[in-house]
Amino acid sequence: EDADLSGLSDSVSISKDARLVWKAVASEGGKIQLRNVATGMYLVAKDGEISQSAEPFALNVEGYQRRC
Repeated sequence: EDADLSGLSDSVSISKDARLVWKAVASEGGKIQLRNVATGMYLVAKDGEISQSAEPFALNVEGYQRRC
């Protein structure tokens, strides 16, 4: 039997859920910076751990291939 998807939504209420929204603020050379809309913190992935930082952090984009 299929799962009940009736409660799912493809939109976010900024007033309720802004902490769940991340904005791509920079990308270059197979890296991207993601900043949280509510907190202004950057997403950090280092040594197998995910955290947040006030300082920008460039994340590697999986599957990136440089095109000439």
